[in-house]
Amino acid sequence: MDVGVEGFCRWSFVNRGNVDGQWQLVETWDPERHCPRAAIEPHPNSFFLWGLLSRFIAAGAAVAHGDWSGGADAAHRRVFGVAVTNRDGSRTLAVVNDSETWGDLQVSVAGAPAETVFHRYRVGFANRDDSRAEVQPEGPFDTDFTDPLPPMSFTVYATAHRRHDESAPAMALLGVL
Repeated sequence: MDVGVEGFCRWSFVNRGNVDGQWQLVETWDPERHCPRAAIEPHPNSFFLWGLLSRFIAAGAAVAHGDWSGGADAAHRRVFGVAVTNRDGSRTLAVVNDSETWGDLQVSVAGAPAETVFHRYRVGFANRDDSRAEVQPEGPFDTDFTDPLPPMSFTVYATAHRRHDESAPAMALLGVL
């Protein structure tokens, strides 16, 4: 991502999910009848995770380098994240906790204007496959905060405030083709 975000995950749109694991974003193939599905629906877990990420990272976003520490169990790092600044100046921090235990995230954003606030958007274990899940903004959080990370969760902290039913502006969508 250091060269900027211009596109991702084309394979997820063309993979029907029956070749080498589950990678698709939409359900197009019926594996039991070995034919295309009559109706195309989102594959909830993948669709919501990539959808959530793509709402808050614009094409051409720049990685904001920082210090990452903690988030490890006895053997492996379990919390991963990336911070980006979009061309319009909005900021996004995307964090994955792939541990089966809770963790605490501590954030300190240097150089941000005093009025900067972040909103939290989260998909976790409880709603990971719920096709009716609504991911609403929570917060606000200032530029220095601590937030508990649920196990097996994907959390986005963004300066953009978008309700679940609100479309992202065209510039905020990642290129996918």
